[in-house]
Amino acid sequence: MILEGRQAEFINAVKAGKEYIVVEAPAGTGKTFSCIQAVKALCDSGRLQSYQKVLVLTFSRNARAQLLKELATYPLDDAIYKHIDINNYHSFFKKYLDTYRAIGIRENLCVVDDDDFIVLLHEFATSNQLMLNSNLKCTVLDDFTIENGKLSLVNEKSKIKKTKYADVEQFIATAFLYTQTTGIICFAQFGNLVWKILSRLPEMQTAISHDYPVLILDEYQDTNYFQEQFVRSVLKNSSGIFFCDRYQMIYDFRGSTIKRIEELPSLYPNIKKIEFNEYYRYKDKKDLVEILTLIRNGKYPDYSKLVNGSHLIVSIDCNSNWREIKNAKSQKTQCTIYCKAILFKTMSCITKLLHNNQSIAILCRNNIEVDRLIELFYEKGFHPKEITDTKDMTLLAKHLKVLLSSALSVKDNIVHILSIALLCTSKKDLFGESLDDISKLSYASFSRKTKDGYRKIKTLVVSNAVKCGYKETIKVIEQILDVMQSEGVSLNYSKRKFFAQCAKLEEPTSETVDGVMLQRQYTNSFTNITPGLYITTVHQSKGKEFDCVFVADVNQLSNNLNILYVSHSRMKDKLSPISIIYKGVKKYGTP
Repeated sequence: MILEGRQAEFINAVKAGKEYIVVEAPAGTGKTFSCIQAVKALCDSGRLQSYQKVLVLTFSRNARAQLLKELATYPLDDAIYKHIDINNYHSFFKKYLDTYRAIGIRENLCVVDDDDFIVLLHEFATSNQLMLNSNLKCTVLDDFTIENGKLSLVNEKSKIKKTKYADVEQFIATAFLYTQTTGIICFAQFGNLVWKILSRLPEMQTAISHDYPVLILDEYQDTNYFQEQFVRSVLKNSSGIFFCDRYQMIYDFRGSTIKRIEELPSLYPNIKKIEFNEYYRYKDKKDLVEILTLIRNGKYPDYSKLVNGSHLIVSIDCNSNWREIKNAKSQKTQCTIYCKAILFKTMSCITKLLHNNQSIAILCRNNIEVDRLIELFYEKGFHPKEITDTKDMTLLAKHLKVLLSSALSVKDNIVHILSIALLCTSKKDLFGESLDDISKLSYASFSRKTKDGYRKIKTLVVSNAVKCGYKETIKVIEQILDVMQSEGVSLNYSKRKFFAQCAKLEEPTSETVDGVMLQRQYTNSFTNITPGLYITTVHQSKGKEFDCVFVADVNQLSNNLNILYVSHSRMKDKLSPISIIYKGVKKYGTP
């Protein structure tokens, strides 16, 4: 890609030493390319000392991976590699939390996921005779702050703002005390704790600016309160480049707000504003550009002019508000009706696209419809792929760590053994039973299984029932996976590989299992979207590109133009919006 137009204007501003620049960069306008070009310009300008780097901060491993791929276009002996640090907020914060202990953390930091942290926190509270509101979760730690003894809500979209503030104060104070005492920390605490250190240690802020005289912030509209406070602190002595797009701000529930962009001119006077307006991804697709432009202008897109794709219209016998139905059984029934209609409308088209080696995504608003669509497509012989398997990887690691800490026999570990086996597959169930079903199994109930798929597994487990120890149990699971594969069960390569790596550990510990998990997730973030079918939410698709995209229920998505815009900018070639006509649930006897 050659620098031209607004991109050239941006790089010239970097070369000229402009202290602060904000770039409005819509999807497909060359943001990743321009970001690396900016670092190259800074290297070539001689503004960096030999020990200094440009810090590029992203929000996810996927975003970091895209930047590293762009960086890889330079030869390995280029000076840019010595002067760039591409990191996400959590990883960067972790480094400084490990180094600075001004807030009284006594032990080495151990990161656990939010669910585990809540369990451990309540155990700590109980042992110290402290009362915690059981409804509060780790999101509290990102949504509130305590300044000068006063609790303040910093995330206006927080779902818990109606909770008693006294309960919130107790939760935050106990979480902080627990981390100080044990070193155990959850991801939601990172920004809060770094902000605490910066507030107490100005020398930390000085040290960061000394090493990183320039910060490049990716997707700045998505920063939450504590991330923004960190940026403000460091930019007192460093220069800053802000890449943002107000129309891709879809994480307001996590604390992002359009105010982050709107406040930049007052925070950084004379900041230079640049807007990328050339869609390189859709250069020869005027219809797609027109649709995206309409949405950015606050208008509903005109699909009648769609050439690269097709507008699908589906009539469904369910209510338009089925997602809000509180009765779980009724909601599940209507969700199934909705998903079956989408399945039958798209199935033949998706089959043709798969035969042409295309990557296809069906984007939905909520996880409930994603999960049901995946099940229905599996039943029809399709094998939807995953954009991210972080949740399953975490579950796998949990079950493996239970086996590590357990001296129980294969017989007594049956739930963990079967759960690991299921998580290593590409399916949502093991011979018709979900993870929830498996969690309720006992060895006795497992022994009574008569389904064909279970018979060979039962033989394996029974013959090894009394064996104990991690290595012995792992061998049984490996044999079960071989049996399942021979029975035609499709295994998930990434998760199967993760299990295999954990099985080979010479001295397995909880820490080494977590290390393998993090490395696998990091490696997976470099994996391109390959040909196949992906069914996911709009939020999870952000930052990804597919050859063809189907957007489910565009009328419902239009309630939030940012969600609509993100969903309509994920494709490379074809867009197929699906409009739903809700006819209401048919009453008994209605033709």
